Amino acid sequence: MTDFLSQAFPTAEIILVFREHADWLESLYRESAKDGNLVSMNRFLNYKRGCFSSRSLTPYKNVNALDFQYDLIENLFHRKFHKIHLLFFEELRDKPENFFAKLEQITKSKLRLVKQVKENRSYSALTIKILLFIAHIPLLRLMFISNQNSLLNSFMLLTKKYDQSVGSLNLALKTGKFITIPIVLFRRVLLKMGFGIEEKSLRKKRTMRLRRFVDKFEKYIYYDWTMMSKKKQELIRKHYKNDYFFVRNM
Repeated sequence: MTDFLSQAFPTAEIILVFREHADWLESLYRESAKDGNLVSMNRFLNYKRGCFSSRSLTPYKNVNALDFQYDLIENLFHRKFHKIHLLFFEELRDKPENFFAKLEQITKSKLRLVKQVKENRSYSALTIKILLFIAHIPLLRLMFISNQNSLLNSFMLLTKKYDQSVGSLNLALKTGKFITIPIVLFRRVLLKMGFGIEEKSLRKKRTMRLRRFVDKFEKYIYYDWTMMSKKKQELIRKHYKNDYFFVRNM
């Protein structure tokens, strides 16, 4: 990425915004859950028996929680660009006027502060807990979570020849044999649930269904707390202590 940017904008000055590692990893987990990656935080962070391990080759998204050195990122940009500016999310959150004052100084422009409205809000801790519970109930899982290897999808492929008319159900029943009518009716119900659809479309359909459900729920109930345990936070902050201190004091 730095090669492309340096070639496209060789004289550009770069603004990097960093966030404290433990908070950033929790935010990353919440966004992953919002995208339909419904796994526990332990699995997402590869946390087992009191320690973190490297990224796993699994069907679900996961990260190596101890492999996000900000000083390496900063050095990578320094090799390609003559001037790097470092800002920090905590200052934007706690003292936005200071953050925007620094941004004005960097960009040499006057920024008009507007009322802050939180956009793209992550799912609340309560919502994620409910979704993790849903993921363990077979019928609800089939409705909201992609399940491309299920027996029902196999059934859809095997019986496709009996339901050639994708449009009108009446036409499909008239052109089919009497014995195939139950099959066609059952297929149409499964199609409504998202089975038999090409996998990319299936994921998108179920993700949108999930988001509609959550949007309605969180409109009335939004209850949040820090999901990462204190032990995990301590391990992460201890691991990145020198890295974050170094970056903050450059």
